[in-house]
Amino acid sequence: MASASRHEDVPEMTDLQKRAIKAVEELADSAELRMDYVLQAGDIQLLHNHSIVHARTAFVDHDDVSALAILHVSYLVCKHWCTSCLPGLCV
Repeated sequence: MASASRHEDVPEMTDLQKRAIKAVEELADSAELRMDYVLQAGDIQLLHNHSIVHARTAFVDHDDVSALAILHVSYLVCKHWCTSCLPGLCV
């Protein structure tokens, strides 16, 4: 988020905004709220971007092509653009 200020039309973040971002980052990194896991072949991960903070660690590169992971990303979009809908339940 801080990198957005490199654009002339984006103002610098205030101290309050910087402190708020730091607080969210600290909460997201806390052991009580954080969940780490490794996806295995055949696993699927579904996330609702409006209600969860998520990230990933770096991919590990392999010389052996058979060891490479294939990442397929699909987006399910709620036509109502609301945060209370769950994908598949909103028609």
